[in-house]
Amino acid sequence: MIVQIVPGFGKEENALFDYASVLNTELKKQNVETSFSINDISNKTKVLLHYSNYGFDKNGIPLQLLNQIKNWIEEKNIELFTFFHELYPPKGKFWQKSFWLQQKQKNIYQQILQNTNAAFCSNEIVYNQIKNENSYYSNNLQNIGLFSNIPVLKENIPFNNRNNKAVIFGTLGRRLEVFKNKFFEQICHYLNIEEIIEIGDGNSAKQNSAMHINYVGRLSADKIASYLRENKFAFIAYPEHLFGKSGIFAAYAGNGNCIINFYNEAITAVDGLLEEIHFLNAYKLLAMEYVDYNTLSHNSFNWYQKHNVAFAANAILKSMYN
Repeated sequence: MIVQIVPGFGKEENALFDYASVLNTELKKQNVETSFSINDISNKTKVLLHYSNYGFDKNGIPLQLLNQIKNWIEEKNIELFTFFHELYPPKGKFWQKSFWLQQKQKNIYQQILQNTNAAFCSNEIVYNQIKNENSYYSNNLQNIGLFSNIPVLKENIPFNNRNNKAVIFGTLGRRLEVFKNKFFEQICHYLNIEEIIEIGDGNSAKQNSAMHINYVGRLSADKIASYLRENKFAFIAYPEHLFGKSGIFAAYAGNGNCIINFYNEAITAVDGLLEEIHFLNAYKLLAMEYVDYNTLSHNSFNWYQKHNVAFAANAILKSMYN
């Protein structure tokens, strides 16, 4: 039995619960008994904690969670495995709350790590941070990527068999960054985009009336996947060195889109991702002499195969049972 502990379970929808649910489905395919109920925790239960400090506490200091874990270890001899989705935010300025709370936040995650049989994370940045801050930690630590909560393709669809449209999906703030980018209209004209499909809560498309934007609102995961598969391009605004922890990037890559990033970031991408190989940056695209969009689509799709749910489930199970 594996019991997954997720922030907000049973109270509200959130991306971490979506992630855990997709993982849950994959584990059941492999005949692994799973649960989200702490009532199922008994002697030597394997517990998979999805750690995000602000997910468990409004100040990012989930002391109650830490104490509960210690009690389970002492009283029920559980085996703890932790996926560190987030550790703690940058310290910030002295007038910001994070400045005063960061050390306490750091202490909590480090104590959870100390009690963890094996730890996982979604990208090189978090992996290196854990390694550098916890040289004493000798148990297994793996960067297993972040798979898509949106259904993905088993085989990529040829680029020329798709519509010449672009999809924009994600939080309202991230979508606004795309629409407000100074190169947005130029890129759309350069690529001869027939239509832009905006998916998500809150209509940010109204910020740009010059382009043909189809705001379709919030959709089911299956419907989002169908839009991604039908169309060539996908737009995002996200730091490139953090693509490995972006579920939106994973959904685009897993559905073979040509991904264009509208975020001007000086930090180079990691996690095996290369600009102009797996994705394009809007700030450089207009100056490029030649782009093989079909190859970019296949490259991002192939990269995702080592970041999909089966890969993650197998890595977690191997750590738990080997």
